Amino acid sequence: MPVIECSQASKEARILRRALQKKGLEPILEFFDEHKHVDMCIKKARLYVEVDGRQHKTNYNQINSDIKRDYWSRKQNYKTLRFTNKQINNELDKVVNKIMEEVNNRIK
Repeated sequence: MPVIECSQASKEARILRRALQKKGLEPILEFFDEHKHVDMCIKKARLYVEVDGRQHKTNYNQINSDIKRDYWSRKQNYKTLRFTNKQINNELDKVVNKIMEEVNNRIK
């Protein structure tokens, strides 16, 4: 599956990826699952991570689109975790810990 260059990922997604790499993970940025692009994929855990801007919480069309995207992911046995840019910028350790917990639970 094609991977878009990391330079096309958001600043927050790149920050999160570096933090996860320090924990030993190798998330793929801007992963294409044959239906849509996701901000980050951790394949061994069948986990997608989305780093969302404000519109994902305030724009009806975006919220509706995200629901459909998450449904598609679940059909493929992938779980999607969503975090806001604000969480990445202000609570990075909490976000990383939540992702690590989910990865550990999914690869048991």
